[in-house]
Amino acid sequence: MTTLFSPITAMLTPDMFNAVGARIGVSGEQVQKAVDIAIPLLTRGGDYIAGTPEGQVRLANAINSADTGVLGNMSNLASSFGLDSGDDLLKRLFGDEARVVTAGIKDATGMDIAPVLGMAGPLVLGFLNSMAQKEGLDTNGLMKKIKSQARSFDRSQSESAVLVDSTLA
Repeated sequence: MTTLFSPITAMLTPDMFNAVGARIGVSGEQVQKAVDIAIPLLTRGGDYIAGTPEGQVRLANAINSADTGVLGNMSNLASSFGLDSGDDLLKRLFGDEARVVTAGIKDATGMDIAPVLGMAGPLVLGFLNSMAQKEGLDTNGLMKKIKSQARSFDRSQSESAVLVDSTLA
C-alpha cells in the first residue's frame, strides 16, 4: 500500500533494521515489523492530539522543529539516534495512556515498541517538516494531511492498522 510515508519506508534497508535490532536486542525482522506498526501508531497519535487547538499547536511545533536532515543521514540511523526516546514521544502523543498503548502492542507482538519509536519518531517528524516546507503547508494543511493518512491507515485494514486500532480502542 502506498502511503504518505512510503518515501521513508523505501529508504529503510534490511541492514538498517539489523543494525537497530542488534542495538536493542531483537532481530532485524522484528524491527521491520515494529516500524510497520510505529508509522500508523505515530500517525494516529498525531491525529489524536490534533483534535484540540492546543494539540494542533503542540504537534505543529514538534514537526516544525524536527530535523529534516535526518532523511539524508539514513545510513547512520542505528548509531545516531537515541533509541530510548520513544517513551517520551508516546507520552506527548497519548499522555497517561502511553503505557497502555505500549503494553497492548507488546501483548500482541511480544516486542517493546518504544525503542523503535525512538528511531521512527524523528524520521516521521523530519519527513513531515520537509514535506510541509516543500509544499508550503501551514498548520491547517499539515493537520489535514495527517488526518487523511490516519484515515487511510484505518481503511487499509492491514495487520498493522488493525493492531493499532485495537490497541487504541
